[in-house]
Amino acid sequence: MGRGDLVLVVLRSRSTVAVGEVAGSYIHRAKMPVKWLGMDIRKGDLCPDLRKNLSHRHTITEVTEVQVSDAVARVRAMVETGRDPGPTGRRSGGHGR
Repeated sequence: MGRGDLVLVVLRSRSTVAVGEVAGSYIHRAKMPVKWLGMDIRKGDLCPDLRKNLSHRHTITEVTEVQVSDAVARVRAMVETGRDPGPTGRRSGGHGR
């Protein structure tokens, strides 16, 4: 992971997902500065394809590691709108709130 990469953290105690942007280099082993962009995205508001990729992940997930082709664009949209717009080409206009 490097500066500017998006990361996701599932906050299991609140059933939400936090979205952050790496703000610098590793400080010590697995510690790095992160600028948190969104903390209250409900896990249930993610479309199933994205939600499935997060449910078995480690504490922090780099968005580019998510096995969804348009994950970066979708996560950026979630930060702005609070909702997952769904896979590219989806006709329903999104999922969520």
